[in-house]
Amino acid sequence: MPHVYLSLGSNHNAADNLREGLRLIAAVAEVRAVSTVYESPAVGEAGGAPYLNAAILIDTDLPREELKAQLKQIEAACGRVRRDAEGRKSSVVSLDLDITLYGDQPPHTDLARYAHVAVPLAEIAPDLIPPGESKPLRTLAQRFAESSLIARNDIELMPPAPPTF
Repeated sequence: MPHVYLSLGSNHNAADNLREGLRLIAAVAEVRAVSTVYESPAVGEAGGAPYLNAAILIDTDLPREELKAQLKQIEAACGRVRRDAEGRKSSVVSLDLDITLYGDQPPHTDLARYAHVAVPLAEIAPDLIPPGESKPLRTLAQRFAESSLIARNDIELMPPAPPTF
């Protein structure tokens, strides 16, 4: 069963949509780790609402394309609309789910391009060396040390585990 790392993002009712997306993902895969939530400015959208982003590690038996189809269904269940009435890409993103790493397959290109993808992923897998790379995620994330990401420790995606006695 491959380890799969997902990136989650939302800029509309963001904390609730991230939580609901995570709940729906947990219904089809085993969630092994969840990063801190980070706030980031919208990419390429002047004046767009800021995003909340996170990364998770899941284990799943689903092949990549089946998992991708499941993630699109989860996005739709959370109200994702890809195009507005005029056919333009919607600036309101209720939930965006991307497969960042799937087993030993090449990583999503956003991993090397954006802090909101690299930093949360490096938090949950700092020593992981992505396929085709020579350095661990920790090193990749350090390139974004001057980014405008804000750790939102006030937002919990997973409820705390019940105490054990």
